[in-house]
Amino acid sequence: MLITDNFSTILQNNPTKIAIQNDQKKITYNELNTRINQIANGLLSLGVIKPVKGTPKVALLLDNGIEFLETFLAVAKIGWIAVPFDTKWNSNEIETITHKCSPDFLITEEKYQKNLKQAGSSCLVLSFKSKNNLLKMKSLEQWIDLQSEIPPKLEITKDSLFYMGFTSGTTGNPKAFVRSHHSWVESFKGGNIEFECSSNDRVLVLGPLVHSLFLYAAIHTLFIGGHVTLLTKFSPTKTLEILEHESISVIYFVPTMFEAIHQSSKKNPNIAEYSLQTVISSGAKWSPKSKQHLKEIFPNVNMYEFYGASELSFVTILDPKGNEERPDSVGRPFHNVKIELRDPNNQVVKDGEVGKLYVQSEYIFSGYYQNEAETALVIKDGWATVGDMAVVDKDGYITIVGREKNMIIYGGLNIYPEEVEKILLHLPEIDEVIVIGVSDSYWGEKITCVVKFKENQLLSDRELKAYCRKHLAAYKCPRDIVTVDFFPYTSSGKIARKRLKDWLENGMNDYYE
Repeated sequence: MLITDNFSTILQNNPTKIAIQNDQKKITYNELNTRINQIANGLLSLGVIKPVKGTPKVALLLDNGIEFLETFLAVAKIGWIAVPFDTKWNSNEIETITHKCSPDFLITEEKYQKNLKQAGSSCLVLSFKSKNNLLKMKSLEQWIDLQSEIPPKLEITKDSLFYMGFTSGTTGNPKAFVRSHHSWVESFKGGNIEFECSSNDRVLVLGPLVHSLFLYAAIHTLFIGGHVTLLTKFSPTKTLEILEHESISVIYFVPTMFEAIHQSSKKNPNIAEYSLQTVISSGAKWSPKSKQHLKEIFPNVNMYEFYGASELSFVTILDPKGNEERPDSVGRPFHNVKIELRDPNNQVVKDGEVGKLYVQSEYIFSGYYQNEAETALVIKDGWATVGDMAVVDKDGYITIVGREKNMIIYGGLNIYPEEVEKILLHLPEIDEVIVIGVSDSYWGEKITCVVKFKENQLLSDRELKAYCRKHLAAYKCPRDIVTVDFFPYTSSGKIARKRLKDWLENGMNDYYE
């Protein structure tokens, strides 16, 4: 089964149901299906203009809108690979990514063409709303309108690749990963069970579709015949307005988004009356304190948090029961996911011992694009790992201790910065914090805490260090503390750890530029 195969069933049952809406328009499932077929046929005609060896790849440099989803699904329907590009990338970043993934076609809007630089020399560039088009049309929209609405007939297997994404780049070197139709269709099935999804869901997608969490949220909802509402750009105020006027039942977000929503909600005393039933969080660990804020403003909502990775998809699930019993954990294994925690000798550790987390499931990615060596480091003997270190308790709840590559070696002792960060985030004065191992000629790495305090709240270095000494072994306590007004983030909403480490080691002079 392909990710687009359910549309025929949906059209039979409810063709006039709204599929997607945003600020500008709404489209029904019948209209969406027609547009997908037209774009698909148009793309196939491009294969005649520019013959391609192997599976064609189509880069999408588009705003967070309906056109993005239409085009993405059309690419998938004909067995090609869609490659979402981030509209926040500058010309150098686009050039680097283009060189890495070598798309055959790039579909974009006129306002982004200035950032393409050398990209156009290696692929055919088509532009939405462009006055001058390679196809001699006034716009790509006009070109689409001329295409056939008849579904293309092609033989595509479930193992065909349809999506290329990029790791968030916290290491400074994002890798291109690819996924098969089968991996997502199976994850849709698992998601239906764990999150109790149905065609009645009205899902608000808060973040950029270039981020796999939000792309998944939209495509999964369409796969089961639900209703997708898109935000062009995340806004906590706009989110609350939509919740007030639309019957939204489900929201996907990363924790930093909810904190912004929480701050805005203080201005609206009627927020608890909204129709929201389910929230689904991922992308970073959601703190128990923040979860309590959710319960204060949405007392009856079902709270889900899942841990996963671009390479692994779903790994664990923390459901409403788990959020009551162990909100600081990442929960239990997701549906149809097997997990093992292993020591350096590849032996399974005992409960309560730290081990590297390995996963076996139908959801795992197909590999890194043209990088067998890196793929082999992740997938071994049918099991996959991204180097996360974890521990499982006697009740089966799994806690992520840290990431192997983030581990700080201080005087020969191993320290996971996430453990220190977790302790510091209990302080009510702290808004965000990250712990970095800064190169040191004597200790190897020196533990440095970078902290952003809440407005009009501040603690001294002495107070922070004293607090850490109460809760951590002495060798895990920060040696240096740096206070900042803001953090750099990746496109997925995580603090850019590698970028911050570079700043700390090379001087903070350009931090505020």
